[in-house]
Amino acid sequence: MQRRENKQHGTLAFPVELYHVDEKHIRYHMNCHWHPEHEMIRVLKGSLQVTLNETVYTVKKGEHIFAPGGTLLRAEPNQCVYECLVFNPTRLCRDHEACQIYMQEMFSGRVIPYHYTHDDSLYLSYANALFDAMAEQKEGYMLTVKGLIFLLMGSIAEHDLVIKFTSHAQEKTPPYTNLKNSLELIKTSYAHPITLSQLAQAASMSPPYFCRLFKKITGQSPMEYVSRYRVECAAFQLLRTEQSVTEVAFSCGFNDLSYFTKTFKKYKNHSPRSFRKQSHTT
Repeated sequence: MQRRENKQHGTLAFPVELYHVDEKHIRYHMNCHWHPEHEMIRVLKGSLQVTLNETVYTVKKGEHIFAPGGTLLRAEPNQCVYECLVFNPTRLCRDHEACQIYMQEMFSGRVIPYHYTHDDSLYLSYANALFDAMAEQKEGYMLTVKGLIFLLMGSIAEHDLVIKFTSHAQEKTPPYTNLKNSLELIKTSYAHPITLSQLAQAASMSPPYFCRLFKKITGQSPMEYVSRYRVECAAFQLLRTEQSVTEVAFSCGFNDLSYFTKTFKKYKNHSPRSFRKQSHTT
């Protein structure tokens, strides 16, 4: 059992989705997560500190990050506006067996360079056109977007813009991979009590080692992550349901209303009631 973001990006027929993220977005601060789809991030303003697995990148205005499917991803914005484009290459190629096989081989034992700066003009030209097509959604944009994704992937392969893993790296499974099991436990059980021992056991690690690795990868202690995840779930419920603040608190794993309010304000800079009221008036 491995944790992943349980959300469908786009549709089955068109598995591509674009997210515009500014300080008003409910997930402006991107908590650590993963999903099987590839994710491209474009910074429009400010800078974004992105952590992919164990490596940290500072992505500035006009630069891009590419996160292959399965990557543990989190991001901390600094006066930033950014866009995320998520796509499922398997579904995009579902009617083209040869293309599907080639795409799988392309990512087998290889990784596309993550950080693209202004020096990477080839990648940026195609990627920017892809983001713009998704944002503008002109007549026939789905054909344009699909074509640009294939063009981008094909250009990466043609110009050998990939890094091959060494045989040693392929054989060794990074320890952070097991953290996905703990993240899955949080996702499926956040409404119920969760202990540090349970999280460490899910990752097959001792509690001390688990805590050190978890904080290194996510930037938070395990229990801080649990609290923040519960707050994110509560924020969605406050915006999308008519449940009372008390009902939302208990349904998201908080058994004390005052503690819920204090924790919510810590991460959202508003009380739950103020957050709901402000969001409904903007």
